[in-house]
Amino acid sequence: MFIGYLKLNIFIPHCRSLKDKRQVVKRVKERVRNNFNVSVAEQPSDKWQACELSFTCVNYTRNHVDGMIDRIEQYIRGFYDINIVESEKEVL
Repeated sequence: MFIGYLKLNIFIPHCRSLKDKRQVVKRVKERVRNNFNVSVAEQPSDKWQACELSFTCVNYTRNHVDGMIDRIEQYIRGFYDINIVESEKEVL
């Protein structure tokens, strides 16, 4: 069994408050959960333009986990209102 982990540091340039940030992050988390059926966690932060999201998935084949992690990252890169500053991937 393999566990895939993806950590993304995200910059949200148009946010002007924590409320704006919460709306954007909530939308991203819900869309990823619905489309990929993975677990999503957000690192708490008071910075209103920065966010750290972590995604995990589990499967019996390494290729499936690798592909899922790559598809999640590409999906998030497609959002017009956020920028990925840094990403970290690992399959155990």
